[in-house]
Amino acid sequence: MLTKLINLFKKEKINHTPKEERKGLPYAMAEYKYVCHLRDHFGLVGEIEYPNEQASKQHRDGTWLLLSITGVRLGTVSNNGTVRTTWSERTYQNIYDT
Repeated sequence: MLTKLINLFKKEKINHTPKEERKGLPYAMAEYKYVCHLRDHFGLVGEIEYPNEQASKQHRDGTWLLLSITGVRLGTVSNNGTVRTTWSERTYQNIYDT
């Protein structure tokens, strides 16, 4: 049974490394970089949708996939602090200009 589980972990590449042992940015730093990117790049002010720590996932290489509490993908933050977001100026205009 144990051999089957080990093979499953290898096959599916499930991240079973404890959070303390993972490399990369801590969640709080990834969240901060994401929020700063939205405010600096898109000029957002006021309330924005923050990622949820329990829903978000960290890949083996340390990159964070930031998800909202409902599971909507908000963006990614890599180890070196590069932020890629699903947010765009067009989305911003569609939401706030209607």
